[in-house]
Amino acid sequence: MVWGATEEQDKVVVDNLEKISKELGYSMAQVSLAWMLSKPYVTSPIVGFTSEKHVDEAVSALDIKLSDETIKALEAPYVPHIKTEAF
Repeated sequence: MVWGATEEQDKVVVDNLEKISKELGYSMAQVSLAWMLSKPYVTSPIVGFTSEKHVDEAVSALDIKLSDETIKALEAPYVPHIKTEAF
């Protein structure tokens, strides 16, 4: 498995997102999309929806403006994934 070695660190990132989302009163999906929308270099998110609620949740993320401190807190535990072996 290519990314199996990062599973433990990925959990730290997800747990951090969950904590911050609860503090802000938004879902993890909303905060994730709001973070992505704060990045001018992201031009086309790939999202999938299985219900109308998910569409509404994603659209509402357009109105969420994260502070610089929140963005830094979200990014703090992330460690870049460097692929070292061939597929």
